[in-house]
Amino acid sequence: MTTPRRLRDLPQFDAFGDDAFWQDPYPALAEARRTDSVLYRSMVGPIALGFDSTKEIGKDPRFGVSSAKEALAGVGVGQPLIEAFDYSLLHINPPQHTERRSIIGRRFGASPMRDLEPRIEATVDSLLDALIESQEGDFLTAVAGPLATRTFCTLLDVPFSDEPLIEAWTRDMAIGLRLKRDESAAQRADLGSEQVLDYLGRLARDRLDTNGADALSIILRGFQEKGHESPAELAAATFAQVMMDGIETVKNALANGLHSLLLHPEAIEALLENPALIPAAVEEMLRFDGPTLLTGRKALEDMDFHGIRISAGTPVSLVWLAANRDETRFPDPDRFDLHRKSNRHLAFGVGIHSCAGANLARVQMRIFFDRFFKRIHRIERVGDEPKWLPFGIARGLQSLPIRVQAN
Repeated sequence: MTTPRRLRDLPQFDAFGDDAFWQDPYPALAEARRTDSVLYRSMVGPIALGFDSTKEIGKDPRFGVSSAKEALAGVGVGQPLIEAFDYSLLHINPPQHTERRSIIGRRFGASPMRDLEPRIEATVDSLLDALIESQEGDFLTAVAGPLATRTFCTLLDVPFSDEPLIEAWTRDMAIGLRLKRDESAAQRADLGSEQVLDYLGRLARDRLDTNGADALSIILRGFQEKGHESPAELAAATFAQVMMDGIETVKNALANGLHSLLLHPEAIEALLENPALIPAAVEEMLRFDGPTLLTGRKALEDMDFHGIRISAGTPVSLVWLAANRDETRFPDPDRFDLHRKSNRHLAFGVGIHSCAGANLARVQMRIFFDRFFKRIHRIERVGDEPKWLPFGIARGLQSLPIRVQAN
């Protein structure tokens, strides 16, 4: 009988501590995967890098998620950010997660997203008008951020004047979620969290009895129907994380996708000639350089996982960027291929804790790139090689200056 291996016997992955990793993580991830281990040790605990292992853990009911307090303990953030995430889908397990996910699904499923499409198209056209007129701009601040923010604010039915505040708050919250402690980022994250919770709390209380059609009102009614004593506070806390993810993930997905295209001019030419390729291009953008580095899981019981002894309570991180470049699942994984077959990537996770806003992200990406390639015939990057945000759970650029010419 084979004796199960202990976690301390796993191969070590040290690249998270290297500045170079954050500019291009893929060589280090590929090198680590060559050892063909199911799990690896790292500064954040055990991690899964392979497609099969990340997918299996993501779907295995023996693995759940940590509470916000447990997950954020080593990040250095304060109580406000922990409170903002206490009720999020990322930090609760069934049966609470099952109830919460079903309520959120009332507005974030594939079918409800379709009625947003005309509004998203109008927003994209307005942002492209401004970009075309100026000819140059930082794609993140001129297009990706405003598009993601306005779409989410449309869902909430909040005033146009509040959009810059919401975008700033959610950005600060996201930057606070770092693998390496950063006091300044943590303080900004706490302040942003306080402001988001206060804003959403006031909004929810104002809509308690209005029977509105916006996403917050729909989810608020869901909590009321379930008999929760403080539905407004619960809806606000639930929406704080959904809003942060809904804005930051989409912003990064759009910018990472455009950056990938700029690295592959032949793909831009193909999309200009054949816009029917855009849905496939969006999926390849998400696989090739997705918006999330990793997310966490926790062992809910003692187990033997592929010959590795894992104790209940052990955190395990799933590195989606690595899984999506796994050569055993994606032939020639470092090639950006608009014609890739069976492109079932894991950019939005897998299992019950997969991204609740995946449908919203895909709709925005497809509409944006469709309108973009109908109106723009030339695009180029301006300046030096762009820098990526360091030590973040998200995968995002600091800026992406571009120059465009219209048709």
